Amino acid sequence: MIDCHPLALTLRSRVVDAGVVALFALVLMWAALWNGFPLIFPDSATYFGIAFEHQYAVDRSSFYGLILKPILSTMPVMAGLWVGILAQCCAIAVVVMIAARRLIPSWSCARFLPLFALLAITTSIAWHAGQYMPDAFTGVTVLLAWLAATRDPSDDGAPALWLAASVSALMHYTHIPLLLAVSFVTIIFSPAATRRLHSLLRRGGAGLVSVGAAAAILVGANGMLLGRWTLAPMAPAFLFARLTEDGLTKPWLDENCGTIAPHDLCAIRHDLADNSQVLLWNGGSPYANRIWHAPSDSERWRWVGMLATTNEGAIASRPLIFFENSLRGAFRQFISFQALDDECPHSCWSLDTGPANALANYAPEALKFYRGSRQVNGTLPRTMIRSITTPVAIAAMLLVPLLFWQAVKRRDRLVQSLLAALTVALIANAAVAGAMSDVHDRYQSRLVWLVPLTVALIVLRWRQTLSRSRISLPGLK
Repeated sequence: MIDCHPLALTLRSRVVDAGVVALFALVLMWAALWNGFPLIFPDSATYFGIAFEHQYAVDRSSFYGLILKPILSTMPVMAGLWVGILAQCCAIAVVVMIAARRLIPSWSCARFLPLFALLAITTSIAWHAGQYMPDAFTGVTVLLAWLAATRDPSDDGAPALWLAASVSALMHYTHIPLLLAVSFVTIIFSPAATRRLHSLLRRGGAGLVSVGAAAAILVGANGMLLGRWTLAPMAPAFLFARLTEDGLTKPWLDENCGTIAPHDLCAIRHDLADNSQVLLWNGGSPYANRIWHAPSDSERWRWVGMLATTNEGAIASRPLIFFENSLRGAFRQFISFQALDDECPHSCWSLDTGPANALANYAPEALKFYRGSRQVNGTLPRTMIRSITTPVAIAAMLLVPLLFWQAVKRRDRLVQSLLAALTVALIANAAVAGAMSDVHDRYQSRLVWLVPLTVALIVLRWRQTLSRSRISLPGLK
């Protein structure tokens, strides 16, 4: 029998684990590979502009596009597009695997692979992992926050997890409140709650530093590049569209035009569409022309300031209606989580705007492959896919309260912290999206795949614990 050196065994194990994670990443790519092209959303055009050119977005975080830039701007077009998706899937696979090993540390990485393959087919994870959108990292942000907050900051790997959580939070403005909420709840429910107070304070401090660092970077970048020292410079524009659809802005303008309401906005109030999406994106909208196609940056920000003033006035004059609408929107968003977006193909074909226009400008070699994809041609079996992923998500969500009750009975603080963090993340995500934007399946779909994953891992964790307890009983082998 050959004696292996411990270092050789460690290296061999790490190589095997890396191979398993790489295989999981390839499994996550199945939806994009089947599509024949990386999955796209109309907003992907903005990120292509950032990655291929020297652009910085005014209406969203640009860091997702900046992270893609070293790949997309240096490699041959089609190779770069696929390598970018592979890198994205690898990042997701690594975080999911770390979370799985945290719950079931005795399992090897290879042992999780069948479960992950099943989840890649039966949940929405592959449809986000294979798509050029920062939504791919929403669930990753939640997992990283939970992983970091369940460790003491001095533990091995804890600083790296907090750093990774901050980087993931940079991808989208909505990730900042998610990181904050998940970190706080995890700390409250984690095993640290049974220890001394200073341990909780250390974890809380680390969480605040992580959230603060991500927020400060976004504010600093917006300030230096846009002249707007704020987290989300265009938030007033999106909120105004939502309030207009809810019927709050026009009554306030009617009541206050000629006094405190912005004069220029009053002049076009009767031309503003009631539908928020038409108001925001219709090329002929007087609103869109003054916000997205303003003749100068100073003019754009002048209008954004007027919108902010109107938002404040409309909410202050009818706070109960605003609160009721926000709750209704949050609830509707919470239960809207079907896989696959409903924007393509009708918003993805035209060369005038959107992804096709971006590819035609920055990567014309990819255009024929893009237009040949199932997504753009409308041949993805959306109904069949949703008939699988939606029931799986619903069943898993219904099990969460039961599992939490069982976790309390078992005094399993780690599982309690994960279920609490997941629940708060789902609620916070629905609240932010439901109050600030239209209800859209993709907002909750980008996160809901965590629920079946969590349920499956918890069941396997407890099953293993039960098996061990049986083996340890006298007379049992």
